[in-house]
Order: sequence, then C-alpha cells, then structure tokens
Amino acid sequence: MVRRLRKRDWFVILLLAVLLCVTIFIGFFYSSDCKDRDCFIRAMFECKKATFSSEQQNITWQYYVKGSSNSECVVAVKAMNVKMGNDISEKFEGKEMNCYIPKNVAGSFMPEAKLEYCHGELKESLQDLIIEKMHLYIMQNIGQFNQSAV
Repeated sequence: MVRRLRKRDWFVILLLAVLLCVTIFIGFFYSSDCKDRDCFIRAMFECKKATFSSEQQNITWQYYVKGSSNSECVVAVKAMNVKMGNDISEKFEGKEMNCYIPKNVAGSFMPEAKLEYCHGELKESLQDLIIEKMHLYIMQNIGQFNQSAV
C-alpha cells in the first residue's frame, strides 16, 4: 500500500532540500573576503577559499584561493589597475595566472613572489619584463663588464 504524504511530511522534505542546497552552496561557492594580508596568508596556509585585493605602488593584485588539488594549494592571481606607463600596463592589465603551491609552504609567501609555482599569461608577462630589465642593465653596463674582465 502506498501511503499519502501529509503536509508535515512535505514540509520536512522541503526543509531538508533547502538545507542541502545551502550546504552545497557554502561548500562549493562561498569564500571569505579577507580585508588584510594576514587573513589571506592564513587562508593560504589552511588552503581555504578566500579572496583578497592588495594595492601596491603601481599595481593592484587580486588573489583567490581556489582550494586544494592533490598536495597543492591552488591560488589564482590577477593584475588590475596597472599604472606603469601605457606599454607596460597593456602587458599586465587583466592578465591572470594560477599558482600551484605545495601545501607545506603555502602561506609562507605571496604567490607572485615565487613564479616557479605559477602558470599563465601573467607569469609570462612578468618574466618578459624581468628579461627586458636585465637586458637593459647589461647593455648599459657592458663597458664596465669589459673593463673588469681585463
């Protein structure tokens, strides 16, 4: 025999469905919004979802801890509001990279400080700038290098 559900039974089923939806939302989509660097460092150390924006001299970094993958903490980094001249700003503005930081060192540095853990267009642009600056330095000081070799 099939028993008909009463109103109270429907209410309990609906309540459980709502609780399940809220739990899924919090587990998959919710991330804390860190207001300072210490909060974000703690989130990276624990590899818990969090966002953080850091304004430095000429650039605003946007960070997002996505969570863990195997033994790594995945952190997305985006360059925003770049104020370094038009040619450099175009190279960085809106570019992103994902950093796969081993959990045993996550939270001990900001992601852009160790590019070896990162992949993406932003990393390539940062490396290009480093190479350009090194080339310029060498070209400006090549005479000094030649004199010291003699």
